[in-house]
Amino acid sequence: MRFKTFNIACLLLLSSAICNAQAVFTVTLSEAMTNTMIAAMFPRQIKIEKSVVYLRNPRIVFMGQERLGLSLDLDARHLQQAQSASNGQAMMSGRLNYDAENSKFSLQDPQLETLVMDGQSPDEKKLVKDLEAHWTKSINEPIEIQLPENSPVYAYRTAIKNVTVGSDAINLLVQFP
Repeated sequence: MRFKTFNIACLLLLSSAICNAQAVFTVTLSEAMTNTMIAAMFPRQIKIEKSVVYLRNPRIVFMGQERLGLSLDLDARHLQQAQSASNGQAMMSGRLNYDAENSKFSLQDPQLETLVMDGQSPDEKKLVKDLEAHWTKSINEPIEIQLPENSPVYAYRTAIKNVTVGSDAINLLVQFP
């Protein structure tokens, strides 16, 4: 009889441990997967004085030291000059953070790393200065990116506990109670 009682107690203890177990695993987002997720949010545009600047072709850049870069192609259309356009590139960076409550990634401590326009006309030089002023003014706030519903990690959105940036991937620590 003691043997049966001991087995039942062990079985109850084991089933209690199994029921209270937590699932913890890491989801790795490759550079290609991350770029695909980011691309779904572009193109975007910024209106600056007499120009509209289109932000296109976003690319993630792994910068080390937990910093993640976002490189963009710029296509500026000068509104008062027919058929006038300028092309360029910009890169912003920041420390990647995740807010599980709102399902948002953000770049904390954002910085404008580079901003270059192809041409050297006075209008293009002014546009670069205006863009730098615009981004310097608005870059004090974290850059937020809502997790898209069609994202491969959307199902884990409330269980992401930590985000780390590696040399070529983003790692999400996921924990289900």
